[in-house]
Amino acid sequence: MNYRPDDSGAPPPESYERILAAIGSPSAVDSRTSKRISFVLVAVPLLVALVVAIASWLTYGRPAAGLELNVGSIERLWFAVGVFGALTLTATCLALAQGRSGFGAMAAVLVAIACLIAPLYTILIAPEPLHASGTVLEATQISPWGVRCLIVASVVSALALCGFLFALRRAVPVAVRLRGAALGASAGAWAGLALLFFCPAADRLHLLVGHSLPVVAATLVGALLAPAALRT
Repeated sequence: MNYRPDDSGAPPPESYERILAAIGSPSAVDSRTSKRISFVLVAVPLLVALVVAIASWLTYGRPAAGLELNVGSIERLWFAVGVFGALTLTATCLALAQGRSGFGAMAAVLVAIACLIAPLYTILIAPEPLHASGTVLEATQISPWGVRCLIVASVVSALALCGFLFALRRAVPVAVRLRGAALGASAGAWAGLALLFFCPAADRLHLLVGHSLPVVAATLVGALLAPAALRT
């Protein structure tokens, strides 16, 4: 771009006009981001429900085996679903929030989401499993390492994380890696919630490897992918 500066050394006014025309107005950018966030907040729960229903039908012949088979205490199970469901929605909304300034949630909030989701989930499911030990179905064996749950959790967290990164594309000006970790933890939370509906396992090794580990992995993947994904 060739221009002749004025006596003050500043570029001519038309240069600023061309720059603004190229990047679009801040209000237009905020509007597009808000629409993407709204879309993702509807699409992700629907996709998660679809994945759980398909996986549960294929494995156990019912849409939500975790709520029906080998339930130790239906009250405790629904308490865990309610508490972790509320936590998942809250973490997701905070991680996606733009805030009045456009900088998103405070760093302390993002750190709390990234660091606390996996431990809180583990506390809910592992010390006293929500399901009773026993044979689920004669034709179905539950892997002690939670292989099926790892697959389901990976699919759910990948879908959720891709949606979150799409929603905030080019809309995270600061703390990109920290925001990515919070988005990853939120995606992992959706995976953990999905497994409460999908899996009737009671073995602690299964729960730690097949249920809790994917939440941790999603947090790390979010932190690693965010800088490239959110700036493209």
